[in-house]
Amino acid sequence: MWTSDPSLVALAFLVGLAAGVTLMSMLAVLRSDQDHPPSEQRTRL
Repeated sequence: MWTSDPSLVALAFLVGLAAGVTLMSMLAVLRSDQDHPPSEQRTRL
C-alpha cells in the first residue's frame, strides 16, 4: 500500500543505496587488508 507513495519509495531507495555503499566499502577494506598483510606494521611496533 505504501509503495504507491513516491517519497517512501525514494527513502527506501536511498537507504538501500547507502547500505550497498557501506557494504562495498567494507569489502574493499577487507580486500586491501588481505592484499597487504599487517606484518610490516607489527615489525615496526
